[in-house]
Amino acid sequence: MRGLALALPGVVEQDHHGRPSFRVAGRIFATLWDQEHLNVMLGEAGIRTVVQAWPGVCEEFWWGKRLGAAHVDLALADELLVGELLADAWEQKAPRRLLEDRIADATEPRTALSARCLALARAFRLGHDDLRTWERRGLPERAFDDWLTDRVARRPAGRRARDTYGAEDVHDFARRAILGALQLRAGDRLLDVGCGGGPLLRDALATGASATGVDHSEAMVDLAREHAPGAEVVLATAEHLPFPDGSFTAVAMSVVFFFLPRPLAALHEARRVLEPAGRIAIYTTSAKLRGTPAAPEPLASRSHFYEDDELMALADSAGFGGISVTDHDGGQLLTATA
Repeated sequence: MRGLALALPGVVEQDHHGRPSFRVAGRIFATLWDQEHLNVMLGEAGIRTVVQAWPGVCEEFWWGKRLGAAHVDLALADELLVGELLADAWEQKAPRRLLEDRIADATEPRTALSARCLALARAFRLGHDDLRTWERRGLPERAFDDWLTDRVARRPAGRRARDTYGAEDVHDFARRAILGALQLRAGDRLLDVGCGGGPLLRDALATGASATGVDHSEAMVDLAREHAPGAEVVLATAEHLPFPDGSFTAVAMSVVFFFLPRPLAALHEARRVLEPAGRIAIYTTSAKLRGTPAAPEPLASRSHFYEDDELMALADSAGFGGISVTDHDGGQLLTATA
């Protein structure tokens, strides 16, 4: 454990109340609690993630009323796991200069990524766990853009994705627009397609409606279940919804439609699971935002942008009525009824 910790850039070992601690830029990221246990400071979300992923090996460690660390049984943990936990904790404490050096050091010797891919890794704030995952996949560099798009947006996974989609304000502009259009109330049954971390499910439950979410990312299904414990969340795709006809009074899609490879099939499924006169609200991104932070490359090249009339034509082809599209600064809101 010492060797793994001290191999990380800028790390020093110092005493902390009689125990060896490991620090970067003066900040503790791990402590050898005793000869058999390691405490790793991963933040509350990270601690809960590793405890769930490695039960028995990792446990929650509390300081009073604060969840302070993942408590790792070194006799049960292998070297790879300990190294990943230490690297993740180090990343949360290290200054930016060391983080950028770490990305290059962790990537170049093994994957020989180009300067362009390294720049993308930095721009999207990929962490050590992301780069290790890329490395294990053994894919050619030409697959990096597709892999990155999946990792950060199309099928989110990893600590960075959890932090992004677990944030309180993620896509709040889209969520407000959808909830304003649907006007949910007690007795409504909402289906959120591509629910991500679950903020729309959580807000829907607050209206008195029942809420169900689907996502094709296992990581997002787990996260949504945490953030909206009163909702049902299942692993599924937009094109194959595992529900009977007429199951819902409302369907929502928030910043997911432009990733769908078969948009018409997804709309047909949405209409099928809606009861007669059920409402749908879809918030997506127009082409005018292509290349901006709302739709950066390489994500934009792997997305589908629609003019307002194209969205309306898709909804009409799927059998919807009462179709309307509004565009506010490049954010499109499609509404319709079954």
